[in-house]
Amino acid sequence: MPVRAQPARRTAASFALRAALVSVVALCVGTASGQAQRLAGVELGFAGTLVANAWNPLRLTLRDVGPAVLEVVIDQGSLRDGTIPLVYRATVAGGSGLSVFDDELFVPIWRSLTWTVRSGATTLASGSVPRGDADRRAVDVVVTEAPGPWRARLGDQARVVDVPAERLVARSAAYDGVRALIVAGDGDPPRTAALVAAAAAGAIVVLSDVSAALPALAALAPPADEPWRRVGAGWIVLERALEPGVAVLEAARTDHAATVSAFAAVDRLVPPRSESSITLLFGASIYALAVLIVLRFGGLPGIVAAAAIVIAGSFVAWAALRPSSPTLQTTRDVVIGGNGIGQRWRVHDLVSLPASEVRLDAAVRPIGLTPLTTGPDGTSVPLARWRGQQLVERPRVADVWLRWEGRDLVNDGPRPLTEVRVRGGDVYDAIAPGGTGAIVSNDASPPSAAARALFDVIPAGTAIAFDGATWFVALASEPREARAGGLD
Repeated sequence: MPVRAQPARRTAASFALRAALVSVVALCVGTASGQAQRLAGVELGFAGTLVANAWNPLRLTLRDVGPAVLEVVIDQGSLRDGTIPLVYRATVAGGSGLSVFDDELFVPIWRSLTWTVRSGATTLASGSVPRGDADRRAVDVVVTEAPGPWRARLGDQARVVDVPAERLVARSAAYDGVRALIVAGDGDPPRTAALVAAAAAGAIVVLSDVSAALPALAALAPPADEPWRRVGAGWIVLERALEPGVAVLEAARTDHAATVSAFAAVDRLVPPRSESSITLLFGASIYALAVLIVLRFGGLPGIVAAAAIVIAGSFVAWAALRPSSPTLQTTRDVVIGGNGIGQRWRVHDLVSLPASEVRLDAAVRPIGLTPLTTGPDGTSVPLARWRGQQLVERPRVADVWLRWEGRDLVNDGPRPLTEVRVRGGDVYDAIAPGGTGAIVSNDASPPSAAARALFDVIPAGTAIAFDGATWFVALASEPREARAGGLD
C-alpha cells in the first residue's frame, strides 16, 4: 500500500507545479500586454470618431519609448479597382516620460484601415477601424463635463462626441469634419486659438452664457445686439441663438470640398501636345530616303554616312521633342473665409511624362483614387507614364485680403485685386491695396472660367477677387439664403 500511494503524491505535485507555471505565464503575458498598451496609444479623429472624406486629427502618445514609427494603412480601393493604398507614416522621437505627437490625416472612404506603432522590430500597439464606421456625416464636438443633455438636445441623428478642452488643437485642418463645436462652460475653457481655428474651418462655435462670460472667451463672443459673428468660414454663436439660428447658418454653410473641386476642375494642367502622325511620318520618310541614297551610291563611306545620319537625326529629334522637365507641376491657391481670416486651399497639378515618383514637401489628399504615401514631412506620389494627377494640400489658416466692411469691399492686401464680383450682386473695378471697391455700372467683360466655377458653388452674397496669384472668397458677414448656382 505505501508503495502504491507514492505515485499519487507525485501526480498531485506535478499538477500543482503545472498549474503554478500556467499562472506565472499568464501573469507575465498579461503584464507584458498591459505594458505594451501603456507604452503607446493612438487616437484617430475626435474621441476616436472618424469623418470619412475629411481631414481628421491624429494623436500618438508614447511613454518611456525611444524613436517609434506610426503607420496608418488605408485601402481606398474596391472590388473593381483593386487595392489602392493611402499610407501615412510618421517617425516620433519619443524619449523618457510622456511624448505626444499631433497631426492631421485625410481619411477617404475606406475598405480597410489599420494602424501600427513600432519601435525597431517591436510592435508597441496596433489596431483597425471597421469598414462600417466609414461615415461622411460631420461631428458635433461638445466641451463639457455633462454631455448627456447635449446629446438629447442635438438629437439622435447627430454624431456627438465629448472632448476635453485640452485636446482641442489650434490647427484648422483638424476641424474639417466638424459641424459644431459647443463650449458649455462647466469646466476649463479651451484655448482661444483652437476656437478660432475651428471657426476658420467652417464650424459653428457655440458659446453658452457661462462660457461667453469667461475672460478668456469674452473677446470672441458676438456683440450684445447680435446673435452671431462671422469668423472665417464659420460662426461664433451664443447658445440662446442656437435653435432659431442653426438652420439659417447651416443653409449658408460653405461646402469646402465642392468649392475646391470646382476650382480644381478649371485651368487644369494638361500634357504637352505631341507632334502629329503626319509630321512624324514625313520626317521618317525623308530619313529613310536619305539612308537609301547614301547606301546606294556611297559604298562603304555610305554606310558610315548612314550611321552618322542615324546618330545626328536621333539627337536632333530628341532635342526638339524632349520636354523641358520630365514632370510638369503648377499650383493654384484659393482662400475661403470672412472678416479677414480663412483657410488657404492649394491645388497641385502634376503631369508625369515618363513613369516616376513625385515628391511634395506637404501633406496632401488626392482628387480621385490614387496610391500615395504621406506624412508630416511630405508626400510621395507614384505616377504612371503620361498621366496627370491633382492633389489638394492640407488647409491652413490664412488672411483673406478681400473683406466686407458694411456694404463696401476693401482690399487689405499688398497687391491690386481684379475680377471683383459678388454672387447675385454687383461687379467692381479693380481695388488698389488699401482701397475700397467701386461698382461698375455697365460691365460687359465676361468672367473667367475660375470665377464661373466658384460662382456655381458659393453662397449668395459672397464676393470673389483675384490678385494675380491667389483667388479670394469673402463670405458675407450675415447669412443669406443659398440659391441655385451661376452668375446671377
